[in-house]
Amino acid sequence: MILTLILVSLLTIFVYIKSRYNFWSSHGFPSAKAKFLIGNLDGVGRSKNTAQKLKEIYDEFQEKEDFVGIYLLISPAILILKPEIIRLVLVKDFSNFSDRGMYYNKKDDPLSANLLTMRVEEWKPMRTKITPTFSTAKIKTMFDIVSNITDNLVDKLSTSDVSGTNITETIAAYSTDVISNIAFGISSNCLADPNSEIRKYSKLIFAMSPRRLMKFFISSQFPKFAAALGFTSTNKIASDYFMKLYGSIRQFQCH
Repeated sequence: MILTLILVSLLTIFVYIKSRYNFWSSHGFPSAKAKFLIGNLDGVGRSKNTAQKLKEIYDEFQEKEDFVGIYLLISPAILILKPEIIRLVLVKDFSNFSDRGMYYNKKDDPLSANLLTMRVEEWKPMRTKITPTFSTAKIKTMFDIVSNITDNLVDKLSTSDVSGTNITETIAAYSTDVISNIAFGISSNCLADPNSEIRKYSKLIFAMSPRRLMKFFISSQFPKFAAALGFTSTNKIASDYFMKLYGSIRQFQCH
């Protein structure tokens, strides 16, 4: 009896997922051929990144279609191929395309709630708050900061053995230095000290494990179910560290 229930459940899940891959064809739209469970993300994370995979689809369809339907795992999405349509989405018809469709959990995982993920009703007030940050004077200050850190990067690369340099880690350290200086006003100095505290916790944000990959799959494909279970997308240790850091900075600014 139990075995029968398991088999029926697995068959139901299989049929449901397969039916998801008929979304675009059932609506009469062109679509890229998807693979079971991974959709059009085959190879991503192993031999290529997401941008490279999307470029492959773009090259295949851009001369014959204005847009093409794709599948991010089992969720349907659109890859727009013409600049004039992109302009419509971002400007004239933005009100119809304002939500990113990305999972976030403001209550249990505050770092996941940001401009990239928030729904429009929360995104608009936050955008209004941070708009003054991008005034001409402040951008000039940011440019000077980025320029100085870039000089540090050039110095590091020019004095390092290129064959023995982990370029991925070096650029990640550079990015961490830029973000920590601009966002927090902290000189993290990760290029000079790869073991700096802020770099250590930054790594945790992007570290992947089978458990985290499974949580990502569930939260991205079934966001309501994930929200009901209180799923988080950020490493808790890293989240606690950066929220504490942010709180300390706010407290310092108030005084």
